[in-house]
Amino acid sequence: MTFLWTARFEKTYRELPAEWQVAVDSHLRLMAQNWRHPSLHTKKLQGTKNIWAIRISRDLRLTFEPTRSGILLRNVGHHDPTLRTP
Repeated sequence: MTFLWTARFEKTYRELPAEWQVAVDSHLRLMAQNWRHPSLHTKKLQGTKNIWAIRISRDLRLTFEPTRSGILLRNVGHHDPTLRTP
């Protein structure tokens, strides 16, 4: 699976603490194999056409959009702000 990313995703990822970046990287490896893997807790965001979220930790979420050319990584960060602006 090919990953593409928005400028916002790149910025928010770089702002994460190093241990959270490691957790995101681990989840992305699993996501590359199967973005609907049960341990990712993948959910479609209500009110959006095709934006999904996975759970990195209790408070950390990553939003993405499946596309024809791969998966577009949109945002990553704390639960509420990330899901408010996917």
